[in-house]
Amino acid sequence: MKQSEPLQFQLPMAKESSAVPYAIQVEKEVAILAAMPYGDDLTRGHWKVGMWSCCGNCVPNGFMAFLCPGISVAQISARIGLASFPLVLGGFVLLYCLALLAAKSHSHLLNFMTCVGVVGAVIGVGCLRFKMRKQFSIPGSVTRDLMSALMCGPCAIAQMATHVEAYEPGTCSFHARDTLQCYERQ
Repeated sequence: MKQSEPLQFQLPMAKESSAVPYAIQVEKEVAILAAMPYGDDLTRGHWKVGMWSCCGNCVPNGFMAFLCPGISVAQISARIGLASFPLVLGGFVLLYCLALLAAKSHSHLLNFMTCVGVVGAVIGVGCLRFKMRKQFSIPGSVTRDLMSALMCGPCAIAQMATHVEAYEPGTCSFHARDTLQCYERQ
């Protein structure tokens, strides 16, 4: 059989039947195209680095993810157009201020509000990871995303930052890189 010929199948006939034999023609070539934006050179189908590769670029990725996670999350969100840098950073600044106020005042209500805020931040990082997985066709689950954010949030943040190239290796910057053109909101 030549490569360009379609496959043909013949169904067996029963003895003493009035059925007429026939052939089914099936095309051999199938193209599967994923629906995703183009125009960037970001890795698709898997994470660019592993979960525990947060020290691959200690400056700035490892340090930023561990010491200033709000800045890293804001950079990631802005890089792929999910939320603006000031909005995300503002949310983290409010959470830090609330935590400082709670520590200073010893108020049970402020402590409770801080705990709720921290849980919200963990869920937010898990949701960001989930959206990134969907956007870049990376296999996984919501449960795994939330557990990654809970068990080692800085490692999950560093992994996402590396994946979307939210930082310039060797340069510690506290501003967002440009949003990738194919993710800009119209």
